[in-house]
Amino acid sequence: MEMLHVFLSADSFVTLIAAIAEGFKNEVGGIAFGDEFRSTKKMYVKQVIPLQTAKRKYSSVKYHPERTERVLDL
Repeated sequence: MEMLHVFLSADSFVTLIAAIAEGFKNEVGGIAFGDEFRSTKKMYVKQVIPLQTAKRKYSSVKYHPERTERVLDL
């Protein structure tokens, strides 16, 4: 399996850091939107949406299927 290099926009980085700080000591989960360029093995993340309704534990995240589907329909 080859390494994929991921680059975050400034806005997605700030959103990600805020979600990590909020979920201190627990896993954080969400959805990342962006562009993937397979030929160069790079991904550019433009937007991050943390899923606040997920059940977060120290080493896992469990998503609520219907609530996650609503976010994906936006």
